[in-house]
Amino acid sequence: MVAKSTNKNGSDQLTQDAKVRKNELPISFDVKLSHRIKAASPLTLISSITLFCIGVCVVTLSIAGHINPLWLASLMSIFGSVSTMIGLYQIYELLSERSELDNLYKEAIKRVINAQN
Repeated sequence: MVAKSTNKNGSDQLTQDAKVRKNELPISFDVKLSHRIKAASPLTLISSITLFCIGVCVVTLSIAGHINPLWLASLMSIFGSVSTMIGLYQIYELLSERSELDNLYKEAIKRVINAQN
């Protein structure tokens, strides 16, 4: 830290204080999100985003009337809706914060299984 002190001559000078505070910066939401994305499989993330986008496109085409037989449009709309829901659920699972207790349980089960082998 820099502190202001006065000399014997009356002039002010800046001195460096030996006490330096080491405050830990709180981890922001972006950092937590990037850690979760890095921990996830990139293939799963790409496939879930693709599944969501294709589902939305199919539902949009069905509603807009670009698929001619009505029965085919209704089936495509149903499958597009299901695909959109599955894609959103996968994205949620990838980016949601897991509780520490669940992670501890999983690690304990892995240790027990490895110890038995």
